[in-house]
Order: sequence, then C-alpha cells, then structure tokens
Amino acid sequence: MGTECDSLLLRRFNRREPEAFGRIYSLFYDGLHLYGHLLFGKTDVDVKDVLQDIFLALWLSDTQFDSLTKLKGYLVIAMKNHYRSHMRHLAHEMEYDREMSLEPGGNAESLRPGLRRHLLELLSLLPEECARVMGYYIDGYRPEEIARVLDKSIQTIYNTKQRAISLLRRRLVLEEEHK
Repeated sequence: MGTECDSLLLRRFNRREPEAFGRIYSLFYDGLHLYGHLLFGKTDVDVKDVLQDIFLALWLSDTQFDSLTKLKGYLVIAMKNHYRSHMRHLAHEMEYDREMSLEPGGNAESLRPGLRRHLLELLSLLPEECARVMGYYIDGYRPEEIARVLDKSIQTIYNTKQRAISLLRRRLVLEEEHK
C-alpha cells in the first residue's frame, strides 16, 4: 500500500469504520496468527480465540494510531500480553494443584466419608458466609470458581477461608482444653 492509502485507511480505522477495520484485520491476521502459534504452540489455547479477543478489545477501545507500524506493534504486544497472562494463570493452577496434593484429602473425591461428614458438621459452627465458602472448598472448588459462583472477589474468598480456619482452630482448641 502507498503512504497516502495507508494514511486514509488509518484515519478510517481510527473512526472504527467497519470496512476499514476489516481491511486492517485482513492485513495483520496472518502474521499475528503465525506469531500466536509460535507463542501458544504447546498449549491448549486456540490462537483464533486469542485473535478474536484482541481484535474485539481493539474495536471497543478508543485507542488511536498515527501509523500502521504502531498499530501492528500494539497488536503484537497484545498477543504477547495475552500469552503472559495465560502462562501466569497456568502457574497459579499448577501451584494450587501442588498445594492440594500436599494436603491430606486434597479434594472431595479423596475424602473418606466419615471425615467428609465430620468436616460438614464443623461447618455448622461457622457463620453462614464462612460455612458456604468452606463447603465449596470441601467439594473441590478452586477459589476462582467459588468467587464466580458467589459473585465475590477472589480476595474475599481467601479472606473468608482464612477467617473460617481461624474460627475453627479456636473452637477446636477450646474443645481440647475442656476434655
């Protein structure tokens, strides 16, 4: 493309005209798809989904570009950031799985029925919100899933879990002292 055509396309793209956006999409899609395969090649991520997310975010943003080179750079960085975010998420999942494997009875399937029943009885000693969060943990839910189900932040879930554990510890210590 000539510089004048590039400039016109970019102005139309910056106004988010659908036809210009489609041309930009076509112009950069193949290169970004190849780059995405290089990044995500050994993962279960569909690069087409990542590209859809990136272009959708670009369409919805107010970001303006003064050259196609800067637009391409933006898209490449967006792909790289998506990859980094995915890898951080995988690292958190692996850490969680490692921690669960270190805990006796790491999830509901591996809990002996008697132990599971005892844990559920202990939940009745907790405030309702603490009991609800801990019930999900006992059933094998991850913090992210609990947060989504309860429409709470992950930090709130962690704090509630810590509060529940603290309350149970105090209760169990008091029971032991009275025996």
